[in-house]
Amino acid sequence: MNRIILSRKGFDSSAGGAASPILNNKDIFSIPIPWKYKTNQRYKDVIIQKKHASELLKITKTKVTPESYCHLDPDLSKDRGLFGQHNAAQTELCNAGVGVGDLFLFFGWFKNYYEKIDMHHIFGWLQVGKILVGDESIKKFLAKKGFSHPHGQFQKNEQSKNNTLYIGSNDLIINDDRYSKMGYGFFSKSRKDLILTENGKSRSHWKLPTKYFGNAEHLFINRLSWLDSEKCTLQCKGQGQEYILDVKKNKRVKDWAINLILNEHSS
Repeated sequence: MNRIILSRKGFDSSAGGAASPILNNKDIFSIPIPWKYKTNQRYKDVIIQKKHASELLKITKTKVTPESYCHLDPDLSKDRGLFGQHNAAQTELCNAGVGVGDLFLFFGWFKNYYEKIDMHHIFGWLQVGKILVGDESIKKFLAKKGFSHPHGQFQKNEQSKNNTLYIGSNDLIINDDRYSKMGYGFFSKSRKDLILTENGKSRSHWKLPTKYFGNAEHLFINRLSWLDSEKCTLQCKGQGQEYILDVKKNKRVKDWAINLILNEHSS
């Protein structure tokens, strides 16, 4: 693994107009963004970690309705593990050398609507097992598997030359070590170690654990930089999607990511 990508996905202020919900029992659900084009999925048809998306929409009080089409991506259900990217964001991933074996950690805007606390929170992971580039190869793969995915359903005016589908590995394998976890999945519960936002700050102000990030060497490839390198604080600026970390020489940052995944279901 050479790269860890903090990938912003799900409902936000412009797509959905609300935060994805954290329930009082700490269950966490990332609501996929609405899509202006027809897809094979409406919110009324989508189940997110055993809960109907229609129920989750009610919690957020968004204007998005159960009849609206949605862009279900990433899809981290047990039988698939798929994430699509294209246009400028995919060019950014490609230029940074993101490839097989690298790890996406998906985060988004979440809120406990009962306590009125919102934050940036990691909700899922995908280790890249295979990469498909181009509409034809993506559609062929999805048809063979019997899967539905929005990056295989683009309209003619949406198609891009760099349409790319990342397929999750079956097992989590880091530096030839095989772990007893799938290479992709959702985090089911909110946990402190999955919260990026610094306590008491606005959601874009992050604090990363000094145990893993202290003295990290040339870590940030794009977008991010330390506000205070000793305290490991930074600000997630703008509406960028992909925040890429160079972890080839930063073993402790790899350990951070691995422990996040290994701690799933242990809280």
